[in-house]
Formats: sequence, C-alpha cells, structure tokens
Amino acid sequence: MKLARNSSLFRGHNELIGDVYNGNFLSEVELLAKYDDVLKSVLEMPTGSIKYLSPAIQNEIIECIGESLLEKLIDNIKLSPCYSILLDSTQDITKVDQLSIVIRYVQLTRNHRSEPIGFEIKETFLGFFSMEDHSAEGIKYQIISLLKQFDIEIENCVGQGYDGANVMKGVYNGLQEKIKKIQPNAEYIHCASHNLNLIVKDAVEGWHESQLQLQGKGENKDNTQGGNVILAAFGI
Repeated sequence: MKLARNSSLFRGHNELIGDVYNGNFLSEVELLAKYDDVLKSVLEMPTGSIKYLSPAIQNEIIECIGESLLEKLIDNIKLSPCYSILLDSTQDITKVDQLSIVIRYVQLTRNHRSEPIGFEIKETFLGFFSMEDHSAEGIKYQIISLLKQFDIEIENCVGQGYDGANVMKGVYNGLQEKIKKIQPNAEYIHCASHNLNLIVKDAVEGWHESQLQLQGKGENKDNTQGGNVILAAFGI
C-alpha cells in the first residue's frame, strides 16, 4: 500500500530475492523478513515454491486494494446530499480516447445525534474509461451508465464542469444541455483549469510579438527607450 500510495515503482531489473536491483517491492519484503519469522520462512522456501511475490500477484494485490478503496469512496459520494461531475478526454499512447471522470461532492460532518455540524469539499477520481462514441448523446449515455453502475443518483447532481468544446457546452445539443434535461439543477460551468490553460497559451503565443514591440522592432516603433527599460528590469 505504501508503494502504490506514493506511485513508486514496484519492479526492478529482475525478480530475484537477494539481488541488489530487484525493485522496491522485493526490497521492502526482504527488509520486513529481517523482523518477521513467518515472512523469512517464506523467502527461504525452495525455488519453485509458491511465495505469492510474483509481478502477477503484485498487480492482483494492487487491483484488489483499488477496488476496495473505490467502494469506500463511492459510499462517501452516495452519502453526500449533492455532487458535481467533472470530466475530460484525451488519447493514450495507443491512440485510444480515454474519458476521465471526477466527482466533486460535499462530505458532511455529523455529531453523535447524526446532525450535520460541518462540511468539507472532496474530489474522487472514478477512473479512465474508453470512449467509443464522441457525440454528446454518446457521452451522456456513457456517464449515465457509469453512474448507474456505481449506484450514484443523478438526481443529486447539481453541477457540470467541462471544457469549451461545442459538443460539451452547446446550449441546444451539447452534453451539458442533455444532462440538464435529466437533472435541471445540474448547472454547467466552464472548467477553470481549461480557462487558465487558454490564458497561458495566448500569453505565451503573444510574448514574442510583445517583446519585439518593446524593443522597437514591431510595427509601432514609438516608446522604444521605455520598452528597453522594461525589458532590462526583467533581465531580458
């Protein structure tokens, strides 16, 4: 769990107990075996014995932990009085479009009488899901299906956060409008991170033109001296 939680690599150059470069997982096992007689006896078993330390077992353990954690996170979402959907898509290395879904919800703090006395905003990443239909109707169907799969009520959805693509934000046939037809309280907000990305992109693209203008090399060559003072202040 420690390695997975910190996104550390499990495997090394080989899978041999006692080798210096056998990876973080087996290194941790060897360290624990120094203080645990049961684990030590497992490592001392003859070659070919079942030790449950193979890469396949490592992946299976991670998958089991992930499924258990996701169940607990979904339980927290279902206890929330409201939530918002955040999603985006991108291509992976195999050119397959992956839909990422995040649920932003309110987690209530209750006293001994189960009365709410406070709240905290939480975000849960549900995972990556392969996209086969890129239309607004197709994405809507996929979202509704996933919410039903996780037993999350669409009636509690009060917000949607997407990028500015027409298929997402369209007021007539966009995804946000199709979700609102199901849940009218699910208001659409243009994702702040996408807005910031567009601002930075435009700022970077316009920087070269601004630099030429300050240096007096642009179309307007006035105030060249003042521009040079500004550039010098930034060490340019």
